[in-house]
Amino acid sequence: MRLALLASLALTSQLHTLTAEACGGDFYRPPQMFVVAAHHGRTFVLLDGNVTAPDTLDWKDVPSSYDMTKIAEAPALPAPRTLTMVGPKGTTTVASNDHVFITPEWQSNHAMNALEVLPSDRTQPRLAIEGEHASVRWTGLESVPVSLDVIAWAEHPGFSPALDGRSLMAEKLDGTELEMITSYANGTATTYFRTGDRTPWGGYAGSPIGAVTVDGVRYVVLVNDGLVTPVRA
Repeated sequence: MRLALLASLALTSQLHTLTAEACGGDFYRPPQMFVVAAHHGRTFVLLDGNVTAPDTLDWKDVPSSYDMTKIAEAPALPAPRTLTMVGPKGTTTVASNDHVFITPEWQSNHAMNALEVLPSDRTQPRLAIEGEHASVRWTGLESVPVSLDVIAWAEHPGFSPALDGRSLMAEKLDGTELEMITSYANGTATTYFRTGDRTPWGGYAGSPIGAVTVDGVRYVVLVNDGLVTPVRA
């Protein structure tokens, strides 16, 4: 019943960040989550794309960067923001008001507001979560072969629209049978979920980078144009 309810929510609002408990419980709002971008030894938390007049900013290349990322100065925030950084090697809590504008070449097509942070090198952070949390754990993804079965399912997933079978990636959440099938047609990522018995679960814009469990609640993390959609799983 929980899966059916979540699927209904996913289909009616692809980028909805509200999920519900099974059998009609209260809506649950996840904590804010932000993708982390690393550029030649510097680490940035991508906040949002609400940058006014980006063409007027004094953009500068990241020294020795291997991509086209550029950074412009921005006014410091009035107070530091506390963030829990999580990655495959652990978590750490940071606080920063070092506001910058950034054009993160690999994560977004647009200029974004960001915080530059100094997390512990050992954590290899992938995600930043608003606030300090007692329990945070990262779960990775396992690649799944794009078999004829995966292609056939993507082209007839049980809801609309069908995915383009020519540009697919399939992954599974480690330790589960929950699969995510992503199409990259026309430069846009769309991800459909299915359970181990191939039951369709829901569809979202973006592509998965892993899952995070925050204070006992697990979310699959999808990223679309630099912004995070957490999907409760």
